[in-house]
Amino acid sequence: MYFSIVSLCKLGLASGYIADDAFSASSRYGTNEYHEKYGRLDQPYVPGINAGGWCAKTLSAGQWIQVDLKSNTKVTGVITQGRNGEGHQQWVSKYTISFMGRFENYWNFVTDYADQVVIFNGNSDKDTKVVNMFEKPIMAVKLRLVVENWVSHICMRHEYLTC
Repeated sequence: MYFSIVSLCKLGLASGYIADDAFSASSRYGTNEYHEKYGRLDQPYVPGINAGGWCAKTLSAGQWIQVDLKSNTKVTGVITQGRNGEGHQQWVSKYTISFMGRFENYWNFVTDYADQVVIFNGNSDKDTKVVNMFEKPIMAVKLRLVVENWVSHICMRHEYLTC
């Protein structure tokens, strides 16, 4: 049986290992169908149940989706997708990652080796998975994907990597 290293290193958003109540967001569009708990990689679109991803209510840079890991966890990268569903051409094209470590009460940003905040290139369509590895792994209890640019509407699905 074949497994890619990326498959084996997923943190657990897509699998459901990370519970629904671990997700929060800066805003949520419309009804519960757009809930941040649907911002999981490969989340299917189920009409009347979910909108195929998390969608922000407010269309402005700085909107975020957050995951509380409950314990300090090594994180090495992120995978993103746009919103699933027929006719929905919506995705995040640029973003940063901020995080809070154990015993910290402030947000740090993922940086490169020169300690510059990394603005990651996100998606260019709604279905393709885009993998971005961090130059320096982080230890985090809470993770925030912070939107910089988007297409049509701020909507997305994502997963974090641990190796």
